[in-house]
Amino acid sequence: EYEGNYKDGAKSGIGKMKFPNGDEYTGEWSNNLQNGEGTCVYKKGKDIYSGTWVGGVKHGYGTYQFGIDDSMLQGEWKDGKFTSGKWIMKDGTFYEGSFSDGRPFG
Repeated sequence: EYEGNYKDGAKSGIGKMKFPNGDEYTGEWSNNLQNGEGTCVYKKGKDIYSGTWVGGVKHGYGTYQFGIDDSMLQGEWKDGKFTSGKWIMKDGTFYEGSFSDGRPFG
């Protein structure tokens, strides 16, 4: 279910989409894909990503908060994967550096 702007019959501009799996995205769209700044609340786990999207995937600067333990990834994303930045734990401790396959690397 989509509420928002369209251009030439495609989702474009600012809009909100509730997906069949219960996830909700609010933000910028282009050619039916998340593109630009936006926030996605994932129903499973209550995780939240807020940041830049390109072609429907996380790409650029963003923050991902894990609902299960309130830890957070904050930094750079490429093609949907977290590549560098901080992994901040609920108690304030953190790892800062590179990531590979979602894990600290280096």
